[in-house]
Amino acid sequence: MTVFTDPNHHYLITTHLSHPKKFNLSPHFDISCGLPCKNYIKILQNDVNDLSYRHFFIYIYTQFLSVSPMNRFLKWTIITLSIVALGLFVYAYFFEDIFSKRLSPKDIVKFELNDTKLEVLYNRPYKKNREIFGALVPFDQVWRTGANEATTFITNKDLMIEGKRMPKGEYTLWTIPHDTAWNVIFNTKQYPWGVDEQMRAMREPQFDLINIIQPVKSIEKPVEQFTIAFDNTTDELKMTLVWDLTKIEVPMEIIATQPQ
Repeated sequence: MTVFTDPNHHYLITTHLSHPKKFNLSPHFDISCGLPCKNYIKILQNDVNDLSYRHFFIYIYTQFLSVSPMNRFLKWTIITLSIVALGLFVYAYFFEDIFSKRLSPKDIVKFELNDTKLEVLYNRPYKKNREIFGALVPFDQVWRTGANEATTFITNKDLMIEGKRMPKGEYTLWTIPHDTAWNVIFNTKQYPWGVDEQMRAMREPQFDLINIIQPVKSIEKPVEQFTIAFDNTTDELKMTLVWDLTKIEVPMEIIATQPQ
């Protein structure tokens, strides 16, 4: 239903489906009055035969049009802020708690060389005196390679990874830790989260583009927070995964001749 007045405020006009109605307003009614106007609202009885219409008009004028412009502005401001607050609450409850600090903070690691740009978007859990690989992160099971959302790898150039070509694009990064080596997997599908309701990795193998095995390297000093980085110090680009006493290196080569 649409409700409006003519420019001179002589009529109240409504449209309801295919039945428009026009009602005379009392000449005593002033739509711009700043005081409550309900005592001045008179919709001619002969023009309104539908009781529901009468109640609707009276409600509209007494609850909205009968207040001053300033009060009307405040009312709409309160309504708008209430809707925004409700939206934030629903998002925080069902998707992400935006009001508290994440236990595994989000991070983005970037690598740029000339016009090549690589990015990894991931979440970084902490060790917190826990045993990590083979315990918190089980061996021989798919890991989302971080926490919360699935880890995302983005490249704007075609790459070669252990003899396998990766076209430029966006991928999800998964791993399968083993005692002495890891499977490192680049998957073409994007997922809404890293695990399902049963805490199983959401990765679907049929969308794997690259699945390589890389040896585990032990480091002397434990790393408290899971870290993904790019290393190009020897002009041999590598993506590294490091946590606790474990390090995995993934060699990457930027293909010289890129497709047009």
